[in-house]
Amino acid sequence: MEESESQSEENAKGTVRPTSSTTRSATEIYLVGQPASSIRRSKLPTMRQVLKFFFHTVNESGDRQETFKETVRNVLTFWNLARIKTISERGCREKLTRLWEHWRSLQKSRDRAAKDKVENFKSQIDLLWDIGAPDAVEDIEKNRLLTPADKQQDITSPSIKTNAEKEKRS
Repeated sequence: MEESESQSEENAKGTVRPTSSTTRSATEIYLVGQPASSIRRSKLPTMRQVLKFFFHTVNESGDRQETFKETVRNVLTFWNLARIKTISERGCREKLTRLWEHWRSLQKSRDRAAKDKVENFKSQIDLLWDIGAPDAVEDIEKNRLLTPADKQQDITSPSIKTNAEKEKRS
């Protein structure tokens, strides 16, 4: 066995599974950086953050399809906390799959002349991973125009209203 193979194992997904003596440079993911066990909670995640979390999770579990689901569920929590309507979970998984496939094609062709595609990917990877619903911006604008009382009324479900509130409306 060669020395480089003893330090790390490259799995079928093209990522490196760390061993006890693996260095950071050996675990670095092409065009993405180091895998991350979590996503920063200060703002909505970028494509780079989503891929870093995906690669960390796939290295832990080994099941790529399950990792797509787990990554999407994790990212959706950020969007839900921001109260921004999103596309379906299935649509998010498809979008993440396309992003991973694009990264994978660049990784496979990194020795060939695909410099324009790599530069384009590098310029876009730090942008927001946008999974917002097509009408999310309109909903945000509409909510901005509502008064605080209207917003509270909008949040309260008619099925949860108390008897006092029902009598008040009558």
